[in-house]
Amino acid sequence: MKKKIAIALCASIMLSSAACTHRGKESTRTTKIFETTESKETTTEESSSETEETTTTEETTTETTTETTAESTQASSEETTTESTVASESTTSSESTSESSSAPSETTSAPKADGDVEYDDTLTNLGIKYERNVHGYGVKNNSSEAWPQVYSVREDITCFTITDDKYPKLQESLKAAFKDWTFMADYSYNQSLAIMLSVARDGRDGNYNSAIEPNTLICRADDQICSFVIQDYNGEFSMCRTFNTETGETIDFDVVVKDMEGLSQHIYDIFQKDESVSRQFGDVVSKVKSGNAFYALTYDGIFITDGYAILKVSAIAHPEFFDMQYFGASPKNYCLRFDAEKNLQWDFNGDKKADTISIKQELNDSYYEFKNLTITINGKENTIVSDYETDFYGAFEDAYLFKTDDGVYLCLTTCVEDDVSCQTLFKINSDNSLTRAGQTYGYFYVPYDPDNLIFHGRCDLVGTCSNVKEYTLMGTNGDFKVKSPIYERRSGVVLTKQEITGKLVNDDGTEGENYTIPSDSAVMINYYNNEKNTMDITELHEDDGLDPNKTIRVSFDRETWPATVNGVSEQDLFIGMMYAG
Repeated sequence: MKKKIAIALCASIMLSSAACTHRGKESTRTTKIFETTESKETTTEESSSETEETTTTEETTTETTTETTAESTQASSEETTTESTVASESTTSSESTSESSSAPSETTSAPKADGDVEYDDTLTNLGIKYERNVHGYGVKNNSSEAWPQVYSVREDITCFTITDDKYPKLQESLKAAFKDWTFMADYSYNQSLAIMLSVARDGRDGNYNSAIEPNTLICRADDQICSFVIQDYNGEFSMCRTFNTETGETIDFDVVVKDMEGLSQHIYDIFQKDESVSRQFGDVVSKVKSGNAFYALTYDGIFITDGYAILKVSAIAHPEFFDMQYFGASPKNYCLRFDAEKNLQWDFNGDKKADTISIKQELNDSYYEFKNLTITINGKENTIVSDYETDFYGAFEDAYLFKTDDGVYLCLTTCVEDDVSCQTLFKINSDNSLTRAGQTYGYFYVPYDPDNLIFHGRCDLVGTCSNVKEYTLMGTNGDFKVKSPIYERRSGVVLTKQEITGKLVNDDGTEGENYTIPSDSAVMINYYNNEKNTMDITELHEDDGLDPNKTIRVSFDRETWPATVNGVSEQDLFIGMMYAG
């Protein structure tokens, strides 16, 4: 699967006494539900797209059939242009689920009746500021095996704050949650660093590479609820939090879910139907039953996680399990992930009634790739046939609904050749037929805002690693557009073979005076500019608290292989590079 391959690229030996928690000690639990507040108006953000790494596709008409597959895939970061066709007929489907402990204050003056859903698109997304913290160090492997060439440790974690001054209590709750979590990650990093230095000093044989690299996934962040999941491959640094935006109080699982036994049975039934799903989720059924599940809220349901894999349950389709006051409200533009059975139930045409979409797949002889997909929208069937020419083929993995400023789009995630994840958009027309739109490569986990799509892709530059870039679907007519040419690079540690000179990078990203990183230095490349062909190389120190790391900006060229850095082959500059394949 692409996600697991992405993590594997960066290695993941985690040594920590940190435990994954579902409720913060600092949080206050309440059972009070909605308070009356003034009604909110939606603002739709428009964003300028700079570099376009994706391609649009033309039109298509189709008819389809669906089922399910497990989680996501690894990706690359290039583009493509395509065509395909879509036609129509009939059938139906639905979904629902979510959780909380202090309720959001919104426009409603009284709780909704259980099972009722009031669709409302007047929420406003909060301004989000991500804060990335990176530490790392590496030494040469002088053991008799001499492979890998470099022993290394790395910590790459992302926190976030809100930019809205209106919600100081939420800001305090976020800071408290991330303070404890960051402390655990830093403690584990320092433990791993000490072990790695001991292994290297003693000349012991073996492969010592440790990486703490969880994913911070916002499931929704609006003037009603802020909910997120921190997903960790080993589960050690996983965290889920759901807060009332107004009060900053925690919304606990056993407040949102009113029938935990019924919900646990529903999840068990899903697992019985599809073993590929159940294999990803340890003892999640018992945790749901006991009220101790890790969860996050979205507009139409909840995400349940074992720390890494994420399962969507729809509250709209299953109101019998939930307190329905937490569902139905959203911003004007939003993203929704389909549930585990590849169904979606939501009012996406604005008539205040639930629309339904179901996806079924027919597999080809490989029992892995789909032959065709049948997508039924409000009873109308659309069949989409696998098409190698337009890169719409492979394993069907997931589906999302995007509501943007120029329409409603179905996004289908497929895993194509070499475990590359492909996202293909289809516009949902007024007659519930589908028209092929844009396509790109990479994957996301739980997108919530079509103007802030965080993509993970593959980067083959100074070794194979993953990259992170931000796309928008606002104002693009169904085409994925990159918002900035500056990509995060989730990289391993390498050592320099010779001096490298570049411009010092200041805290605000501007360039300063020249600085030379000496040979035999441990370095990481944390950012690169895909438009200007520059990369930021950070010199690493054993104790970066006492001896702060310095970052320089240099040029690169990857038109030929191997790539060059400041005109010098990367193979002549670094040791410890590891390429996939």
